[in-house]
Amino acid sequence: MAPQDRPLAGLRLAVAGAGVFGLCTALRAAAADARVEVWDPAALGDNASGVAAGMIAPAGEILFDAASANRFPLFAAGRAGWSAIEALAPGLEIDRSGAQFLFDAPSVRDAALVQLLAAGGSGEPLADAVSRRPGLSTPDDWRVDAPAALAVLAAGIAALGGVFKPHALKPGDFADYDAVVLATGMQTEAFVDAAPELAALAPIKGHILRFATGPHAGPILRASSIYLSPQPGGVLAGATMERGRSDRMIDADIVAALHARAAGLEPALAAASFQAFTGVRAATPDGLPLAGPSSCPGVLLAVGARRNGWLLAPLVSQIVVSYLNAQDTGPHAAVLDPQRAFETL
Repeated sequence: MAPQDRPLAGLRLAVAGAGVFGLCTALRAAAADARVEVWDPAALGDNASGVAAGMIAPAGEILFDAASANRFPLFAAGRAGWSAIEALAPGLEIDRSGAQFLFDAPSVRDAALVQLLAAGGSGEPLADAVSRRPGLSTPDDWRVDAPAALAVLAAGIAALGGVFKPHALKPGDFADYDAVVLATGMQTEAFVDAAPELAALAPIKGHILRFATGPHAGPILRASSIYLSPQPGGVLAGATMERGRSDRMIDADIVAALHARAAGLEPALAAASFQAFTGVRAATPDGLPLAGPSSCPGVLLAVGARRNGWLLAPLVSQIVVSYLNAQDTGPHAAVLDPQRAFETL
């Protein structure tokens, strides 16, 4: 292997957090020949990345999340980065079936289509009415089975020599490494002194429902307050955005409301059995991740996924590893610069 193919050869790297940000970063670093150790005391998937529908959905985000309306180029770059991750993690399955979006009126659908096309996306009105509501289809939105994808990413890291440590990394451990990447979601209390930018993060709790029935394949079905994501084990319905909440208790009232919205899109789900899960995500004030160096030397951040961890993980990991190996970080690094956190503290 040529030296230019091993830009991180010998670098001792700790990655705190085995969610999708941490695993994609560890995978890229291990592929560049870093000596990677991934620290996480929780079981793989017992985090926000595992309690997720695995949405890689730039079109749906700009249409159904007001905070993301102008971010299609950034989100498209995140989606495009999955080709590099696929090459490093054989067996990763990305469903590219696209999505169908439903609206309350033809005028709302038409405005959404204009917005999507103007942003650089693709879409067209649905040829057949779905649930007898105006809709449009797009090939732009993909998805993965989140728990299965985490397992494949972890296996790819191990195949490249990465080591998993089932413990919590502590600031006192930092001296054992040349660099540390904090990808811990909201589990940041122990690291605020080592990376003060983390104080800008706030929790967002989310409920998601996994049905034992429903579509197992085909496009994502999405409306303004609900999505149905077909998965091999049964359709997923989600997800709520409960700002400021960091507990993982299941709220029966929230579950009932989410179930009702799911049945509104797919009536067969009204009588279907399901399980409810919760996860807690971390979010910055502007809703975008912190990706890059902390103000503290030797510490880099890959945190603040909000609702777009699976969408932005390839981009976040590319930026972080590019800082590590002193390569071009690309056109989106500035907007994700962790130093912007100090503007809100």
